[in-house]
Amino acid sequence: MEEELKELQNLYEAITDIRKKIKELEKRIKVKDPNEEQKQPTHITFYKNHKELVLQRNKEYMEKLKEKDPEKIKEYSRKAYQKLKEKKLKIQQENSVIIV
Repeated sequence: MEEELKELQNLYEAITDIRKKIKELEKRIKVKDPNEEQKQPTHITFYKNHKELVLQRNKEYMEKLKEKDPEKIKEYSRKAYQKLKEKKLKIQQENSVIIV
């Protein structure tokens, strides 16, 4: 009985050692790219880091634009509406293709 327990303990220790070695080897295999975060375009990473600042500047710009040229705001809103409409149509078309 004691011999079986010792064998089981030895097997358990061997398994834990092998698991540690596997983890170490996996870490060596997975060499991280040092520029992994920079694979995204820089304007996207800037926006992620400075989102509040960008939104605040955009509000200020729109307020100045209201005073100077209100027709530009109408153009912007019209373009935004058209793009939103196009996206909805694409989604509906994709969903209809999937259903059929």
